[in-house]
Amino acid sequence: MLKEKIRIVLVDDHPMFLNGLSALLKSDPLIEVVATAGGGEEALNILATHTVDVLVTDISMPEMDGIKLNSVVKAKYPNVKTLVLSTHNDPERISKLIQKDVDGYLLKNAEKEEFVVALAELQNGKKYFSPEVKEKYVNSLFESKPEPQVKLSRREKEILKYLVKELTAKEIGEALFISAHTVNTHKKNLMAKLNAKNSAGLITYAMKHGLVD
Repeated sequence: MLKEKIRIVLVDDHPMFLNGLSALLKSDPLIEVVATAGGGEEALNILATHTVDVLVTDISMPEMDGIKLNSVVKAKYPNVKTLVLSTHNDPERISKLIQKDVDGYLLKNAEKEEFVVALAELQNGKKYFSPEVKEKYVNSLFESKPEPQVKLSRREKEILKYLVKELTAKEIGEALFISAHTVNTHKKNLMAKLNAKNSAGLITYAMKHGLVD
C-alpha cells in the first residue's frame, strides 16, 4: 500500500467520470488529487505549474490522445509517472504505450483497491499492469502473424516456376533464352529475398505462398 502521500493529476474528457473518480480517490488521505484535466494540453499546463507524482490519463481524447500525452510527459517531465486508465485493452495500444515507457495500465472497471495498489507500485519505482492487460499483451506476442508478401519480378517468378518443375540452371536458361550464369544470379537474389538456404527452400516457399501457378 501507499507509504506516503502521492500527488496525482486525472485526465479524461468525460466530466462525470472525472468528477466521480476524483471524489472516490479524495477519500483516501494518502492520495492528493492535485487537479483534473479534460485533455492533454490542459494536463501539460498543470504539470508546468504543479508538483505531481503520477499522471493518470485515458487514451481516447480529442486533440491529444493518451499515447501522445504519455510520450510528451516522458520527454518533458521524466520524474512524473504515467498510469493509463482506459476501456481499451487491445494489444496494439498496449504495445505502443509499453514501447513509450508507460508506467502502468488499468482498465476503467478496476476497483479502487487495485487503483491504490497500482499507485503504490509506481511509488516504489515499479510498473503495474492489470492482469487482463498483461494477458492481452502476452497472448498477442505468441499469435502467429502472416509473413509479409514478397514482391517478385516477372523473371523471378518464371525461374521459380521452373525450379518447382526441378529443372537445372542450364535447362531453365535454355527455356528462357538466358545463360545458366544469369539463372544462378537470379537464384542467389531469390534466396536472399525469400530468406531461403537453397533451391529446396525456394521451392518450398514458392509453393507455400502461392508465388507460382
